[in-house]
Formats: sequence, C-alpha cells, structure tokens
Amino acid sequence: MASEKIPFGFALPQVSLNEPVDLEPIGRVARRAEEMGFQSLWTLDQVLGGSRNLEPVSLLSYVAAITSRVRLGTAVFVLPQHNPVQLAKELATLDVLSGGRVDAGFGIGNENAPHDAAFGIPAGRRVKRLTESLAVMRALWSERKATYDGEFFQLKDIRMEPKPVQRPG
Repeated sequence: MASEKIPFGFALPQVSLNEPVDLEPIGRVARRAEEMGFQSLWTLDQVLGGSRNLEPVSLLSYVAAITSRVRLGTAVFVLPQHNPVQLAKELATLDVLSGGRVDAGFGIGNENAPHDAAFGIPAGRRVKRLTESLAVMRALWSERKATYDGEFFQLKDIRMEPKPVQRPG
C-alpha cells in the first residue's frame, strides 16, 4: 500500500461583495489553509461576464506575500482571452516572487461569440489560439531568445526575463 498522501488544495474566495474590495477575509482563508496543511490554493479566471472575481495573478501575488509554503494555482486561465506574452511575464514574475510555487492551468473556456469578439478571437479558432499561446509561453520561459511564427502570434528573437524559477512543463 502506498504511503504517499493525496495532495489537497483549496479554492480561494475570489469575490468580494464589499466596495472597496476587502482582502482580509481572503488573507485569513489563505493563511488558515496553509496552517491546516493544504498543499495548494486555487483561483479561477473570468475576465468578462457578471462575476466579480478578482484577477488571478494579482490575487495570487497577494497570497504569495502572506504565505510561505502553499502552492499557488490557476484552474484555469481561459488562455485564448489572454495575450500569451503578457501572461508569460506575469506568471514568471509570480513564480519568482513566490519562490517557485506556481501551478498554472489553461483551457479554452466556453464558446461565447460576444466574449470571443471582445478579445479578437475569430469564430472556431479558440483551440488554435490556445495551442499557439502555449507554444509562445513555453518558448519565452525556456529559450534565451524566442522565435515563433504562427497565425496569431509572431516573435523574432524576443527575450523575456526573469525566467520562472520552475522549468515549464
């Protein structure tokens, strides 16, 4: 019988019903989850719509500053709705600030024509944009100078620093 423990994570509260946003309850949950031995804290990504969710990288930067061990995750970034160069920089910075505690999940999200149009995503091209975005991010994280020539994104000898603490998977 295996002696390894199943890792447990906890979904951070991302919605503040107060104006202005009150971070104290979020911080209390994050610190308590770490004290209780949870291995990870998770956020979700929803840029548009009626949700009042806080943006995940910013929120996890706050959580990184008030915790020391717990891993920091996104489940999941709707990657077609993000610029991969900017997101690669944000996640690399968060990984550096947290000492290598970032776990990033990516997906295509739900089909939503008005939301897709707001991000310049052509109909039926979400998967292709996700695939290209992942390739761009991996290149920026692992290559000294990244080059990529795709339908949506083109890089020629682009350098991005700092690199994440962790090796991209």
